[in-house]
Amino acid sequence: MKLTTLFVALAATSTMTIATAGDDCVTPDAIVGQGAFPFDSSLATTGVEGQAEAICSFFGSSAIANDIWIEWTADADGDATIATCGTAHDTKIAAYPSGGCPVAGTSLACNDDSCGLQSSMGGVAVTNGTTYLLQIGSFPGSAGGAGALNISILAGPFPGDDCAAPLAIAGQGVFPFDSGGATTGVEGQAEAICSFFGSSAIANDIWIEWTADADGDATIATCGTAHDTKIAAYPSGGCPVAGTSLACNDDSCGLQSSMGGVAVTNGTTYLLQIGSFPGSAGGAGALNISILAGPFPGDDCAAPLAIAGQGVFPFDSGGATTGVEGQAEAICSFFGSSAIANDIWIEWTADADGDATIATCGTAHDTKIAAYPSGGCPVAGTSLACNDDSCGLQSSMGGVAVTNGTTYLLQIGSFPGSAGGAGALNISISPLTTGTPYCFCDGGGVVPVCGNLGAAGNGCGNSMTAAGAHLDAVGNATVGADTVVLTASDIPPNQPVLIFQGDTAVAMPFGDGIQCAGGFLVRLGISVSATTSADTASMGVVVSVKGGVTAGDLKRYQAYYRDGASACAARFNTTNGYEIQW
Repeated sequence: MKLTTLFVALAATSTMTIATAGDDCVTPDAIVGQGAFPFDSSLATTGVEGQAEAICSFFGSSAIANDIWIEWTADADGDATIATCGTAHDTKIAAYPSGGCPVAGTSLACNDDSCGLQSSMGGVAVTNGTTYLLQIGSFPGSAGGAGALNISILAGPFPGDDCAAPLAIAGQGVFPFDSGGATTGVEGQAEAICSFFGSSAIANDIWIEWTADADGDATIATCGTAHDTKIAAYPSGGCPVAGTSLACNDDSCGLQSSMGGVAVTNGTTYLLQIGSFPGSAGGAGALNISILAGPFPGDDCAAPLAIAGQGVFPFDSGGATTGVEGQAEAICSFFGSSAIANDIWIEWTADADGDATIATCGTAHDTKIAAYPSGGCPVAGTSLACNDDSCGLQSSMGGVAVTNGTTYLLQIGSFPGSAGGAGALNISISPLTTGTPYCFCDGGGVVPVCGNLGAAGNGCGNSMTAAGAHLDAVGNATVGADTVVLTASDIPPNQPVLIFQGDTAVAMPFGDGIQCAGGFLVRLGISVSATTSADTASMGVVVSVKGGVTAGDLKRYQAYYRDGASACAARFNTTNGYEIQW
């Protein structure tokens, strides 16, 4: 009986919860000054206070779990950085004015995951001798733990933190910056062109006044900086007026930013906003500025670059601006945007009739492309094709119907928020097939005298191939705009080939093959089969003119050819038949 009682007592003791220091905002722990302050939220509960602050919404949740409360008294005026960087577990932190448990909506700063899974609030304006309430916890679903709270104060305003007192730079080159202790101002937080990943805000922002030293298109970038950045440009002359942003970018080069094609004038000053995506910490980095003198090649749809034919054509949109043309085509709406950023314009002349494939597959940067009829800048709603992300982050427009000798206007750019760059445009044309093959020497109908059956879809077997020869056609079968080309293939080499036109379809033994076209026959032309490995014979007349065709005619075509090496007696053979509706 006594032993049982002991086991029950031990079990009760092993499940007892021990309250952790600072778990209640009514009785917070107290610290003073700057330095590293150990804390432990391992056994902390999740309170009801400070769980629904708007500025604490990260990754879909404004809550701070396993939270402890600390009253901290500043020992200097300035901008404080309060961080848990280096702590082993996931953290989330917030700051409030002191004076009891926090009132909803009064949070001064909040952060989650600015340094890995840990947190850093930079640029918290504090006053010497004033006490502030800090909430230290973890993202919901993560456990608390022991760690260190690091607090430092930068005396005076953070350099460049106020748009009314920006830093000053001039010319081109690499300019170091530091937004590590910057606050998030109210200016430049709601520009439409700065909307990326659901937010137009730029956090921890500093302001720089930059004076251009040349006319041209400027590229302003933070590529290579270690932390996440977001940047914008405005006309100079004090804090920016809403809606006047010249350019904005987030994540064009990894988590860093690049604004290309910003039109600038020598001696003119511009206001640059350098910060980070909301929820990411600022830090030290480098601003790279270069200017391409004169207009960027192909940047204006009124002065496009020119290419012709099929093949691989290099392009570069790295310094292109985003024009107003071709930005609202319905067929260009992908991932919520119809815009094409950093766009250049190319006039391309087709060298064949058919279905063109125009693609940037293999290019290193994100692309978005469109095609229009040529004849100046595009008219809204006339796009022939558009594509984004058909081959990875690159683009491919297939099946664009084109006509030999006709010029088309191509728009080559990138998805909004992605940078332009050098790449290759690949263009190929699949000829239009026209008409229908018929009358095959495959045993399904008339059997040739020699018994030399061919393969399905072909004529009868010959001395070069037992599969037999084949007649095909591509092009536009329109009288007056005829581009039809008839081609006979798999014919023994160096043999005369006659292609003829008939009015009716027949099927009767003829030489070593089968006659398929009958009625009134017209000889379209004679050629000699090639000696190449393809062994083809093509006849290049205007078929409808040579054959006296009128619109609405149904004509049949066939090729007749010599075959002196044939094992059959006649020593001549035929292809399948081919009929074309004109």
